[in-house]
Amino acid sequence: MKVYLDSGCSIKLTSEKLFVRRNSLAYRLDRIVEISHIDLDDAYIRFLIRMSYLIDCYKGQDA
Repeated sequence: MKVYLDSGCSIKLTSEKLFVRRNSLAYRLDRIVEISHIDLDDAYIRFLIRMSYLIDCYKGQDA
């Protein structure tokens, strides 16, 4: 999810960075949405997810 958000929510760029097929990535993202009940089209939700990654990264550097 982090790479997807860092790639501007582009399936093409994300699949290239992760070396996976676009169809596989789209399927995985659909499964994440289905299981977690989040809306990746909502900018506020994407912001919250991105902030959670940044907080985890920050906390990891302090440890």
